[in-house]
Amino acid sequence: VEIDMPGHENRLVANCFFTRGKPFEVKVNSSSALLNNDTENREDALVLITAGNSIQDTLQYAGEGMYASEQPVADMNAEYTLQISCPGYPDVTASSSIPSYVPMTITSIKRNLFRDENGNMHSAATIKFQDPPGEENFYEIVITTINDLRLFPSCNSDDSLITREGDLDFYHSPSTRLFRDTYIDSREYDLEITFDTGYTDEENSPIDLVIEFRSISKELYNYKKRLIRHLENQYSDIWEGVGNPLPMYTNIVNGYGVFAGYSACIDTLR
Repeated sequence: VEIDMPGHENRLVANCFFTRGKPFEVKVNSSSALLNNDTENREDALVLITAGNSIQDTLQYAGEGMYASEQPVADMNAEYTLQISCPGYPDVTASSSIPSYVPMTITSIKRNLFRDENGNMHSAATIKFQDPPGEENFYEIVITTINDLRLFPSCNSDDSLITREGDLDFYHSPSTRLFRDTYIDSREYDLEITFDTGYTDEENSPIDLVIEFRSISKELYNYKKRLIRHLENQYSDIWEGVGNPLPMYTNIVNGYGVFAGYSACIDTLR
């Protein structure tokens, strides 16, 4: 059986998540055809960050397709534009900004609530935050370990803010959690999350984790929402078969990838 595969137009792929006080880091490579997982890092690109009509920085090549600024230039008071030129490709651009910083506090911790089917102990924490009024806000909760035992412990919640997103039902549901302020606009809110401590022994189940409460741009929200579903459709088995291809979200004009800002409030669970 012969299958006519769709033609592939090679484009630049650029990925950058940026936040206040940290340098811009942009990964630049080229797209690949269907069934080809090899991508080529681009070492010959001109990568600029602009704000308004002025160039903020010319990023320097740091190896492995990565371009980085030499100083932390990102701030919340500007919209930034990424501009990339590379021989043999159309120029690409993308714009995003860093959303308002939203502080959170950890108001309670419940230790060793239950074991999952693998025997791992789970605990819970409640975080309090105030949703800024008069704007559309998007959030992400990221939990990481201090001692690098596990990079991303699982993070879940029965709160309707999380369950309405529809991400918990996917096999490839991520360890981070996304939600928006549609139902809590301008409100102070208490959100309980549960997480895997990484231990099976109740007496040796310390909480030694970092919780990062992110206010994310709409571009970052759309990218991560689509990524969950994109990965799910790549999963296959003998019973379910193969899912239909789902194009990834991108805000890169003339290319692929994402350029998106976020702000973060960080605290420690011990």
